[in-house]
Amino acid sequence: MGIFYDSKTGYVYSCSSDKKFIVSEINYQESVNEVVNGSHGFTNLVCDKKNSRFFLTNEVGVVSIYSYAQFPPTLLTSVQTSSKNSIRALNVDFKKMYIFTGTADGKLGVLDLGLPGKERFVKELTSLDSGKRVRN
Repeated sequence: MGIFYDSKTGYVYSCSSDKKFIVSEINYQESVNEVVNGSHGFTNLVCDKKNSRFFLTNEVGVVSIYSYAQFPPTLLTSVQTSSKNSIRALNVDFKKMYIFTGTADGKLGVLDLGLPGKERFVKELTSLDSGKRVRN
């Protein structure tokens, strides 16, 4: 689940396990737009302010990227990771342009985000079982 407040527009973007991605108006304290009412609950939301986009994950291992450059936010792409379990952790490295995921079954995933504007080419680079020990 996640939330982001855009101080420029006064919109609050939120996603949750109730399967909804919603935009609300903070000044009027009401829902403005229900962007998605998906078939699976959302688990994370990370904002990339510089490129006006969101990264959302869900309960079946999907990473979705939305643009909020215009209203309402639009889906740029969705990528199914190799794990079909709930993504419980999400981190984006904006320097190397990687998305890191951690799922409920203990798998770690790395996705290559690439440059802004090329979101449709996002692909998973690797998936690791975090329960396995690695020797140096």
